[in-house]
Amino acid sequence: MTKDTQKSSKLSRNSDCNEIDSNSRKSVSERITDSVAEKQKINQQIMQIELKLSLLRTRKGNMQESEYQKQMSELISQRAKLKRLSSIN
Repeated sequence: MTKDTQKSSKLSRNSDCNEIDSNSRKSVSERITDSVAEKQKINQQIMQIELKLSLLRTRKGNMQESEYQKQMSELISQRAKLKRLSSIN
């Protein structure tokens, strides 16, 4: 093997390593993007539940107390679950 062949062999190995590094960085970047998107989706769901809770509070007088309590309990439970998910991510 000549010196030129050895140099080109080393270069090709280095370029392979660079491609692998680039792919690793890309996948990390994609994972970060996915994580941010997931967190935004969860926060949007939390806001929707907050709106439903507010609407339910305004309709309290027109509902039976048991139905009101049932719906409030369900919404609060859903919101708590989503907040836990949001804090994990």
